[in-house]
Order: sequence, then C-alpha cells, then structure tokens
Amino acid sequence: MAATNTAVEKAVEALTQAMISAERAELERWTAEELIYGHSTGRKETKREFIDGVIKSPFAEIISTDRTVTVIDNVALVYQTITRTKPGGKPGGMKELLTWMLRNGQWKLVGRQTTKI
Repeated sequence: MAATNTAVEKAVEALTQAMISAERAELERWTAEELIYGHSTGRKETKREFIDGVIKSPFAEIISTDRTVTVIDNVALVYQTITRTKPGGKPGGMKELLTWMLRNGQWKLVGRQTTKI
C-alpha cells in the first residue's frame, strides 16, 4: 500500500509541476479524457477546458499541505489544502479533492473539485 500511495503522490506532484510550467504534453499525460473539474464557483470544465485554462493563465506557485491519500483498488482519492499564486497575484487558499484512476500502469486524474477557503 505504501508503494501505491507513493506512486499517487508522485502523480500529484507531476501534475502540480505541469500546472506551473503550463506544458501541454505533461498536462495531457496526467489527465484522463473523462476529466471533470468542478470549480469553487460551480463552473464545470472538461479536460480540454482545464488544460487550455492552465496554459492561458499558468500558476507561479502551488503549495500543498495536509495531504491525505486513500487508495481503493484502482482509484485514489487525494484531499489537500493548496495555496496557489498566479504571476503577480496574491496567494489564494483552497481545499481540493482529486480523484485518480490507475490505467495501464499510470495514474490519471479523472476528477477535481475545489472550494475556496
């Protein structure tokens, strides 16, 4: 189980770095075609909308704390607090629930829900 949690943690960190670097290939790599992102505002995005949004307005920094990882078969639930900053912007805090699915040996993000704090 610890090895599985470590693999999920690595996937989360890789996606976080892709959101900072705004590299389309990496964002594509870590997200499933079926991705649903529920914004704290209630807006829903698809994978394409999520990736396009990150590329248009990347993050300067994303810091996560209080992360918990729960793995159930081929699904992982990650709950964490994040502080994200856009270039030249103020830091903003959020609670984030990420749903990952193991496919062909790689963890893929299938769901993301955020709530402002």
